[in-house]
Amino acid sequence: MIHSKRFQTHTDDLHSSRFQLLQRAFEKAVSTFLENGCSYSKFSECFQPVSSVYPEDFELLNKQLKQLLEIRLKQEFHLLVEEKDIASKLDICDQLFQKYHVDKNGYIRIPFNEQDPTDWMKAIAIKQKLKLKETLCKEKNELTKTVKELENQVMDTRQQADKYKEDVEHLVKLSATAVDVANQNLPLPK
Repeated sequence: MIHSKRFQTHTDDLHSSRFQLLQRAFEKAVSTFLENGCSYSKFSECFQPVSSVYPEDFELLNKQLKQLLEIRLKQEFHLLVEEKDIASKLDICDQLFQKYHVDKNGYIRIPFNEQDPTDWMKAIAIKQKLKLKETLCKEKNELTKTVKELENQVMDTRQQADKYKEDVEHLVKLSATAVDVANQNLPLPK
């Protein structure tokens, strides 16, 4: 019991919110397990003939078993936390999430009365730059799309012009052939 009390001092305040959430989740799981999984009714069922003869003794035994289980589970949890250095890893995880939040949104959510006005200006400038970058990217994409559409129209126009040129050349050849035939068929004046 001494070991588990040592962990419930000011050191919890030094750790991240994720570590505190982990610790609360563990404590809730232990209490739920002890209430539901180790209830007196379930315990007495295991020793049915004897437990009905000595109910007070079995109730005391169940209570002691629950206390011992709680102490052992908490000791093992805290030893595991120390051994695997979970608290510092969760602290690092919190710092990374905070850094990600800063990188993604350009600011940290700190109450206004605690913020430095230059930080406000930096945050506003970062937000404006991000918005400008987003706007420029959209405009670039729209311009690229428009240029491609114009290139396609130019290609279509060239293809139509080539087709018209071929048609005109064909008509010129037909006209020249018709003129030649007409010249051959017309009698020349003597």
